Amino acid sequence: MRDLLRWEDIASGETLMEQGQPQPPFIYVASGAARIDADASQVGSCGHGEFLGEMSLVSGQTATATVTATEPMRVARFDRDALAQLSRTVPEISKAIDAAINRGLAHKVRRSNETLAGHRSNGADEPNS
Repeated sequence: MRDLLRWEDIASGETLMEQGQPQPPFIYVASGAARIDADASQVGSCGHGEFLGEMSLVSGQTATATVTATEPMRVARFDRDALAQLSRTVPEISKAIDAAINRGLAHKVRRSNETLAGHRSNGADEPNS
């Protein structure tokens, strides 16, 4: 597995991927934090223990958001092609990666739902009088 990834230090302000980018990187965040923007509006953030680029890895589509470091980060950037090859030849690896991605996506959806519920309870979606 070690040959499938490259550790990188990312400076605050550095862009890790851009919305619309074909085959964006698949990244694990070991430390630090980043802002996630879609259509020039912040839609979320990510940090320690989370994956980036997993939606594109699963769907084969372009990046759905731009990700920019908001503080120094330490990340592992996976070689997508080598990971796909290993996943095809070692089913256990594929299952482990799928499980990690699913946990991460479930966490992101839960966090998004909590944020949306907070906006609603603050009257953010009520019509103006």
